[in-house]
Amino acid sequence: MKISKCVILFLIVTIILSINFTVYSATGDSYEVKMNADKKSLKTGDTITISLVLDNINIQSGEKGLGSYEGSIVYDTNVFENLKLSGNTEWDTPFENEGRFTATRSDGKCVSNTQNIATITLKVKSDAKEGNSTIQIKNFSASNAVENISTSDVSLSVKIEKQSNTGNTGNTGNTGNTGNNTSTGNTGNNKTDGNTNSSSVSQNKNIISNSAVTGKLPKAGLQKSFVVFIVFCVVNVIFAYVFYKRTY
Repeated sequence: MKISKCVILFLIVTIILSINFTVYSATGDSYEVKMNADKKSLKTGDTITISLVLDNINIQSGEKGLGSYEGSIVYDTNVFENLKLSGNTEWDTPFENEGRFTATRSDGKCVSNTQNIATITLKVKSDAKEGNSTIQIKNFSASNAVENISTSDVSLSVKIEKQSNTGNTGNTGNTGNTGNNTSTGNTGNNKTDGNTNSSSVSQNKNIISNSAVTGKLPKAGLQKSFVVFIVFCVVNVIFAYVFYKRTY
């Protein structure tokens, strides 16, 4: 009985050590998220297109690359509207809910080279106020097929400019004829310049929902060391069972 207890204890210790190895294997792994915009000066009604890029990928754990991601896009809803996200030939179109988004690679593989992973578009509202506005990617993490690895938040600053309008110009002329005498009325030109007032709305409303996407990221690929671990545990269980039968 004592020997059986030792075997069971050995299996428990092995499992605990394996779990600890998985949790801390990503120490030193790193990458960056970048936002590349097609323009940084916008007027009301304009659309901004932003490329979301994974850069400087240095992943030595798991599949030694990244194959899925999740994060939140945060912006001033008094300035921007009509948020849209799209993928490309290598990455699926992100699933988005109230600013929270997630996606995986189309082929299920993990990559370590610079990747354009998504395209973000936003439209400037017709009543957006002038000034600077910030678009942020926050709480971003990517998976190496074993665990989620976080990175720093990134932000993009854009300038909202006044939309210029020109008023209409009206011309009025009158000509009057009396008998043999001809009299010509004066012609007046009236010009009215239209003014556009930017309405200032209440405080900024940032959109972010942690409940939009729950759980860990989808795993891209199968970690070989995990398969070896499973086989090792099965062998240990069989050994313990046979040993127990022979003893008792």
